[in-house]
Amino acid sequence: MAEAGNQYARLWRWHFYAGLIIAPVLIIMSVTGGMYLLQPQIEDALYGELLYLPDPHTGPVDHDALIATATTRLEAVRLHAYTPPQGPEHSAAVDLTTQTGDRLTAYLSPATGDILGTVAEDWRPMTLARKIHGGLMLGKPGDVIVELVACWTLVMVATGLFLWWPRKTRTVGTALPRAKIRGRAFWRDWHAVPGAWAGLWIAAIIVTGLPWSILWGGAYAAIGKATGEGLPAAIFTERPHSVSDAAMPDVTMNELVTRITAQSVPLAYKIDYPWFANGVYAVMPLRQIGQAEEMAYLFLDRRSGAVLTDLRWDDLGALGRASTIGVQFHEGRLFGPANQIINLAAILILIALALTGPVMWWKRRPKGKLAPPVVPRDTRLSIGVLTIATALALILPLFALSVLLILAGEWVWARRTGANA
Repeated sequence: MAEAGNQYARLWRWHFYAGLIIAPVLIIMSVTGGMYLLQPQIEDALYGELLYLPDPHTGPVDHDALIATATTRLEAVRLHAYTPPQGPEHSAAVDLTTQTGDRLTAYLSPATGDILGTVAEDWRPMTLARKIHGGLMLGKPGDVIVELVACWTLVMVATGLFLWWPRKTRTVGTALPRAKIRGRAFWRDWHAVPGAWAGLWIAAIIVTGLPWSILWGGAYAAIGKATGEGLPAAIFTERPHSVSDAAMPDVTMNELVTRITAQSVPLAYKIDYPWFANGVYAVMPLRQIGQAEEMAYLFLDRRSGAVLTDLRWDDLGALGRASTIGVQFHEGRLFGPANQIINLAAILILIALALTGPVMWWKRRPKGKLAPPVVPRDTRLSIGVLTIATALALILPLFALSVLLILAGEWVWARRTGANA
């Protein structure tokens, strides 16, 4: 019994460290992740008058005329992407940079050719949320911090589930919070029970985001490339070159859209302009696309309009498919509104855990001290716990490095104060 209590105390100490390390950034990531999760609803609320037409337009669309209008009236010096109307009720969009260096998206009516309005991309709420969520707008150091927080969130979930796991058969206080309690027990129930219900779902959200992290994701991509089981490089980094005669004029957007339609590509796509002089037009699926199996990436010669590469679901490797399905789950679009709702509930619980955790520590801290939970010097962890910890360290190298730093800090603290590590 004493050994079990010691093990509980040790894991509670590491649960404390997990919360201490990640709480502030975790709240930021949860809020921005929630915004990104609700992107369709937020964008509709903010820009509904730009995204949707007053009356459906079922006639022909002159894509080149729309692009010319945006280019001329907004004095564009570079075109980045064009999004055709996704349906009779939708506007078209032109992503461009102006002479003053502003990055704008212009929304145009395919019925009248008028510009309905523009959005400054640098100040678009979803753009800011994505930048903060991915790297805290701190460059590579921010990318590392975000990945470290993700790793420690998994540790927090694992240790939290162990601490919650019932030692006695009971429902109240385990599956449901106790109704008539006060003080520390109140905070314990309302921290542990919601966390237990949402823990595995939170872990799934974290794991499906890791393929896009800087270190773990980089290794994942490298393995996929080496084995041929990842995402084709053309999608993100190594786009093909046009092969037609360089003296030929560029293909028109009207012709491009006709060719893309002939390839049975769902309408939820944008067309990226060539990245370099002999580059290609790239058809990229938008977030609104349905199931992953419907995705299509096309690369077309900038002058002839010929389809040079046509990548579909069957062209992805096993790791590429896994990350594609994973990101759809992560963003709440794998199985419709239910995915959004459940992910949002998990995010709200995660924010509550990050806020109530410090309250629990404050109530349980050694009286008059600001210190981590104390454990006996002779605490030994079970083989199962050690196995899980070792596996996490091997799978998450950034987590392993941070653990070594914490252990070194504990050793120094123990040497200076005589406290138990």
